[in-house]
Amino acid sequence: EPLAILQFMPYRACENVLKVVRSAAANAAHNYNMKKSKLYVSEIGVNEGPILYRFKYRAQGRVNRIRKPTSHIYVKVKEREAVEEGSKFFTRRRKRAKEVGPNWKGQYIEDPVEVTPVVEEDIADEGAPTVEASAVQEVEAPPAEAAADD
Repeated sequence: EPLAILQFMPYRACENVLKVVRSAAANAAHNYNMKKSKLYVSEIGVNEGPILYRFKYRAQGRVNRIRKPTSHIYVKVKEREAVEEGSKFFTRRRKRAKEVGPNWKGQYIEDPVEVTPVVEEDIADEGAPTVEASAVQEVEAPPAEAAADD
């Protein structure tokens, strides 16, 4: 993955970093008998190197000093260990159970409503059939403070 990323980056420094990463992989394979397919970059960094001083001669016998800084690039590679449960990158993510928010007090937004059937009979019309209807009656819930004290 880092080889593919570095190969197509437009920066001038990527060429040198790519050389160092390839060299580190080749050294690990040759010197420590590691498989290149299992290697990954565990650490990478750049430190300041020596500064080369050059001189540019100017008019009237003067000299300007030109500094050419260098750097040390280091790459540490490690070999991946066999993982039995599968790849870290290609596992399915399981949906987590939704957590209750911090403002939850154990109460619902609406008070509970109880539905009871009510039978109405029309006495005026003897020939008319009886009509059954359901009515909604609101039931008051006990106060939360009284329930908490019990």
